[in-house]
Amino acid sequence: MLHHDVCAVVVTYNPDAGFLERLACLVPQVEAVAIVDNTPDSSVDSVFEKALEYPTVSVRRNGKNVGLASALNQGIEVVMAHRPRWVLTLDQDTKPGAHMVDALLVPFRHGGTTVGIVGTNIASEGRRSSPLCRAEGYSWAPRTSVITSGSLISSDALTSLGPLCSFYFIDHIDTEYCLRAKRNGFQVLAIQEPVVKHAIGAPTRHSICGRATATSNHSALRRYYISRNLMITIRRHSSVDPWWACRSILAWLKGQVLVLCFESDKRAKLLASARGSWHGLRYSSSDCNASAPNDQQCWSRQ
Repeated sequence: MLHHDVCAVVVTYNPDAGFLERLACLVPQVEAVAIVDNTPDSSVDSVFEKALEYPTVSVRRNGKNVGLASALNQGIEVVMAHRPRWVLTLDQDTKPGAHMVDALLVPFRHGGTTVGIVGTNIASEGRRSSPLCRAEGYSWAPRTSVITSGSLISSDALTSLGPLCSFYFIDHIDTEYCLRAKRNGFQVLAIQEPVVKHAIGAPTRHSICGRATATSNHSALRRYYISRNLMITIRRHSSVDPWWACRSILAWLKGQVLVLCFESDKRAKLLASARGSWHGLRYSSSDCNASAPNDQQCWSRQ
């Protein structure tokens, strides 16, 4: 079903051959799609030529990797010109279910004006999982944070909260924004049933003393950003949800143990995590403002 009051932003970086198929699942559900591409060369020109065959799709090519947050900010600025009531954010490798937007809108319509962000549950690519939900028969629940891909954000929340934190570049952008939303009185909710298919990292499964676990196999550079941005987010927003802060520290420590036990390139990853944590603990609040100077645009519906 087409929703004229919803626009979408998709950030790409060297999109794969399946991107156009996933885009085809999204286009019939929203008024407009803004694609912001961070690919540093022209190797994927043909993909965007095909994408522009849809009259509701626009493409912005940055010619370099400006980071996920800055790209999302650019795309949101584009679609806000359509004056939507809601903006959907998606990664390039997320496949929307046919009723994704239908499902995401229901909590907004039942929860009142304080609902700021509604996120999705996911069916993971590459393993057996629950089918994508239909338009009926789903529920939702409050969350501390939801992932960026598949999140529907009200334009009221965007106007009130301002841009995403481009200083973060890639990791914990969604966590920081959700905690910022909660600090400002907005609800953050998540659909309980899977409404998208999405792959998170390149996880491998293992067993410790008979208990199943998994490791993400993120690169050393990603480990740096994950650690740095987590520490900054905890410093800035732990008072919003202290239990989240405690759980996050424990999960971070568990992640380091799993790297040590199961992942390759252990030394580089552990050092990157340590360096990122130290930098996150050292940065002053003036170093990690909610937005970088280039993102201080005002998103107004006027």
